[in-house]
Amino acid sequence: MSARSLTLAVLASSVLVSVPAAFADPTDQNKNLIERTLICDVNGQQVSFPSEFVAPMGSNFNGTDNQQVFVYKYLTLGETVISRGVQGVSNNHDLITCQYDEPDGHVVVTGFFTGPSS
Repeated sequence: MSARSLTLAVLASSVLVSVPAAFADPTDQNKNLIERTLICDVNGQQVSFPSEFVAPMGSNFNGTDNQQVFVYKYLTLGETVISRGVQGVSNNHDLITCQYDEPDGHVVVTGFFTGPSS
């Protein structure tokens, strides 16, 4: 299986699971813990959001510097778009676009932050 296929399989499997609670508790002992720094456009400003998620079951990006969580509604890798169908976006959540790089390419995620501000 190619690295790109594996990445898409991991991302797709996270969509098949119902949306977990916004605050996950990944630990340093979890070998599936993946760290990424999201670069987000927040009110016209580029904001760096160091985060981690647990693959393949994790699907939210948990802040490593604070207790915020980025919940994605859409994830795009190349020409593949995954929609999670996350409800509640109209509940005072404005969608924000973030991006990061994977070995297989550039990833764009669209979603919203939950939890306390940093």
